[in-house]
Amino acid sequence: NGGPLSLLSTWVANTGRDVNSLSANPRWANPDASGEDFHPLSRGGRWNGAGFAVDTVDSPTIDRADPADGVIDETGPNGARANQGSYGQTAEASRTVLPCPITLYVRQAGDGDSTTIQGGINSLPGTLTGHSCIVIGDSGIYDEQVTVQGFTNNNSSITIMIDPSLTVHPTVRSGFIIRNASVNVVGIDVASATAPPNSGILYGIRASSANINISSVNIRDPGGFILTAGVALSSYSTLSNSSVTMQGAHGVRLDGKFAVVSYSTMTSDSAGFNALSLSGASSNTVTESYLSNPQGYTAQLNFGADYNTISQSTIVSGAVNFVALYISSAKRNTVTGSYMEAAAGYGAILSGSASFNTISFSTMVSNESNHYALYLNDADSNTVTNSLMQNPPGYGAFLQSGSDSNTISFSTMTSNAGGRSALYILESDSNTVTGSYITNPAGYGAQFASGADYNTIDQSVIESNGTPAAGVYSLYIAAAATNTVTRSYIKNPQGYAAFITNGASRNTISLSTITSSGINNAALSLTGSALDTIQNSYIQGSTAVIVSGSTGTVINSSVLVATNTVGSALALQGGSLGLAMSSNTIIPGAQGAGVYLDAGNAGTIALSTNTVPGGRYGLYIAAQQAGTSLWVSSNTILPVPVAAFNTYGIYLNGLTSGATIQNNGVYYRSPGFTGGNLTAALGTFGCAGLVVSGNRFSNPGMVTGGSIG
Repeated sequence: NGGPLSLLSTWVANTGRDVNSLSANPRWANPDASGEDFHPLSRGGRWNGAGFAVDTVDSPTIDRADPADGVIDETGPNGARANQGSYGQTAEASRTVLPCPITLYVRQAGDGDSTTIQGGINSLPGTLTGHSCIVIGDSGIYDEQVTVQGFTNNNSSITIMIDPSLTVHPTVRSGFIIRNASVNVVGIDVASATAPPNSGILYGIRASSANINISSVNIRDPGGFILTAGVALSSYSTLSNSSVTMQGAHGVRLDGKFAVVSYSTMTSDSAGFNALSLSGASSNTVTESYLSNPQGYTAQLNFGADYNTISQSTIVSGAVNFVALYISSAKRNTVTGSYMEAAAGYGAILSGSASFNTISFSTMVSNESNHYALYLNDADSNTVTNSLMQNPPGYGAFLQSGSDSNTISFSTMTSNAGGRSALYILESDSNTVTGSYITNPAGYGAQFASGADYNTIDQSVIESNGTPAAGVYSLYIAAAATNTVTRSYIKNPQGYAAFITNGASRNTISLSTITSSGINNAALSLTGSALDTIQNSYIQGSTAVIVSGSTGTVINSSVLVATNTVGSALALQGGSLGLAMSSNTIIPGAQGAGVYLDAGNAGTIALSTNTVPGGRYGLYIAAQQAGTSLWVSSNTILPVPVAAFNTYGIYLNGLTSGATIQNNGVYYRSPGFTGGNLTAALGTFGCAGLVVSGNRFSNPGMVTGGSIG
């Protein structure tokens, strides 16, 4: 009618909107400003900071959210529908009061319907006529094993629960065997017997049927008499707000699919068992829980345990050589927002063809020299992102034995040990590290070892602070081929920043910065390598680049800066075979050479279109092996005359193997005085077979005194 709609019912009727909304007193625990508590009142249980208190009335917001919304983290009983408003869909949601048309009370004193839990179960009709509750009315110890099986549910459920008025849980000695669907166990503890005849039970709670909900239970086995698992769950089941502590069994074992474990603690204290075990179980979730095993593996997913999720959890192992998280022969699992630590072992291992798993926003920690925070062994196509891998005395991340096509992104890998690496790749191909920080102040930053081929580091920082005496480098590539480092920063304040050696071949560094501040150390060394390419990069060190005993090195479109007064921007030595340098800016030390070709190299050496400002020698070329093809063409060399020593644009010393020197420009652009010394555009001494043509030597009055050649 166009007028105001003052009532919710009128609004809904006229608009068809907000059909799930309420207009009522929400019945919060304490809405007063002096002690605000907006948890809704509930006869089923209201969170009060320490547990679930039972009220005498219910808030109308309980089980009144949009039916399409999931209950998410609401603990049972939750009515299979989320609460509306405050704390709905969270672990602190007020609980649903159980609508039990059939309620039987168990009291050991004999004033209930049964003195045993099993007796109460057996008193239920075989075909349920409604939801049925077995309420335990005392906090006694029940020396029995409770079995639930053989019921026809008839769309109903069975709940075995503590009387809400009790503050101390009753205890069952020999656990529960549940072979019936739709069973809830709430607020009951299981503590194994310490002596026969009740020792040697297999499970604290064994639920082999679906839709089993276990909440607020404590399962303890101080004597090690539970032999298989504290809790074993099948499909579509939940374990919440519970504690499971085992000595000689798994803490929690998930056998089916779509089970959820939340807000719980799981502990196994055994080398042969796990706090959490999933074998062939899929699509399960463990969230906001604490898992530990002081003696062995903590969380283990293997043999087809696929599509599972661990989130917001802590996973700790305290045993030597064991693992906090172990994923083997399993795929597409997700670990997120979690902390994994094995102080004497491995933070996380993915092995046995584990593939397409993801670890994100997580921390993996080891603190042992021969172990790894993250270890991939025969694991392919996995992703680690936004995570930390930390092992001060050992390896941060270690990939080996055919671990191919994995990705580490936006992560930090750290070590602080000589002879160890923050990132180590061995016999593994096509892995990608991007947007990451890789650091080891005392050892190797990133190391590509034998058979580590076709790997890529992109947009990352790689650093070490190790000295040459320690034999460590920021980036170390040995016996590895066709790897790429691009758009990255590689630095070492004390020693070599990047070292490519021992038969490494066809590796590429591009669009990167490589720096060393160490005295007499190169920023980049290529020693005994082949067909490596450096392009579009900035390289700075005492000597910027050393190429020694290497074949077919290509350096182009880069800036090479020598910081040592007598340092060369590039030194070719050790009988290297071939070198191609083009379109580089090459800046020597004041008394060094832009390019220093030591005696005894061979092959085709081509220096073209480079710019060399300053230095004692723009190009210094000593005698090369017979048959060497040497081309110096179209370079721009800018000598600076000084009084302290002779300077040369191009200096050829004993070059009897011949060379072509053509179309170069040697220009004096800085004024200077040579005193009693000489400056020359070209100096040749004891040379033969030279072809010199088309060069331009220009001195527009820049040499203000002394001799010019």
